[in-house]
Amino acid sequence: MGQTQRDVRINNLHAVLTLFRENDALSIRDITERTGLSKTAVSKILSQLMDQGLIESLGKDDSVSSRGKRPDLFCFSSPNRYVISCVLTSTLISAQLYGPSLKELYGQTRHIKKEALLSYQDAVSLLAHLILHLIDFTHLSYGDIIGIAISTVGVVSPDTGTIVSPLVNHHWGNHLPLAQNLAQLLPFSCDIIIDNIIRFSTYRILDQDAGKRQKNLVILYCDNSVGGTYVRNGHIVHGKHGYVGEFGHITTDYTFKEPCSCGKYGCFESIVASEKIQARISREIDNWPESILNRCKDKSAVPIHYLFQAADEGDTFSRLTVDLIAKQFAVMVYNFQILYDPDEILIYAYQVKSMGYFRRAFYEKLTPFLGDEHLEISLHPVGCGMAYLNDACAGAAAYCFNQYFAGRGLQKIEPMHNYS
Repeated sequence: MGQTQRDVRINNLHAVLTLFRENDALSIRDITERTGLSKTAVSKILSQLMDQGLIESLGKDDSVSSRGKRPDLFCFSSPNRYVISCVLTSTLISAQLYGPSLKELYGQTRHIKKEALLSYQDAVSLLAHLILHLIDFTHLSYGDIIGIAISTVGVVSPDTGTIVSPLVNHHWGNHLPLAQNLAQLLPFSCDIIIDNIIRFSTYRILDQDAGKRQKNLVILYCDNSVGGTYVRNGHIVHGKHGYVGEFGHITTDYTFKEPCSCGKYGCFESIVASEKIQARISREIDNWPESILNRCKDKSAVPIHYLFQAADEGDTFSRLTVDLIAKQFAVMVYNFQILYDPDEILIYAYQVKSMGYFRRAFYEKLTPFLGDEHLEISLHPVGCGMAYLNDACAGAAAYCFNQYFAGRGLQKIEPMHNYS
């Protein structure tokens, strides 16, 4: 499916808005050079944005020599518009304030011990408390908040503002109307949008790389859990019930006997999730007394970065363990090729410094599946936990701002919902 004129228009608008969020002031020439758009197209977009009061002229650029023609400069005219970007899980709840430049202006985070088993109701109440405290602390008015974006875990339906299934937080239950429940606890009305953490992180990738908005992409994330996104023509695909991207529950090894958290056998996540790998190492390490991994103080929880390092150094047991992991990733990529036929696959796997042996094993095991066919695949380590969450929060804020700006007399990227 090719891009429609509407897709092109939205992507052009998106590219211009992204530049304004990253720069204090821009000329038409700056925008044409960085986006590749024509001067006419940029002038038209700026005219539309100025008509809606989103962009304003700063006058001539005084930094240019008087001998040359000084260009007009433009900037955002919305300093008092903000998004509150939140994270909601059973072990971490946060609320961060973002302006149009996507710089975090203020934030609060609460870490909850896993054994505390925080209830869903208490989690939403705590989130509402953090939001109201943030507004009070920063002396904002309720009218300054254009939207609240919530990154959470599990199967999410943004269209209904519902967590269909929290997956890892089983004690929360299913079909949780998060947007509606939060709106009932707030003394003001604004747009509330929710999605899972990985989709909002993907939106951050798209927001920062205009080229990827022209492609069909599959993004796979793997660390303690597994998830991902499918991007078609620059748009994140959710599916009817929000299940697109639950890649962890695709079967990659029918012979695997260890059950997945979903109750099935052979799921990708049950083999490659960090805790599952650590559990297998703990069970098998005594059979490999010569392995480097025996040097770990806690052999029940060998860090994945230590496993990968040992594999790089030639440790036999570590390489066999990594080989199993690499094969599952190769099978998953083959599944992606059959299901989506993407232009590019991005894989973010584990919080590790080195992927030398894992990378080689992955590509070796991928060759039998792909043969001579070229498929653009990139393999990256996952950033540290908080950095990844920060990407999700920034992506959620970007999503909210882009919809808001695009909706002011221009075509909306996607409909927004008000659940109050």
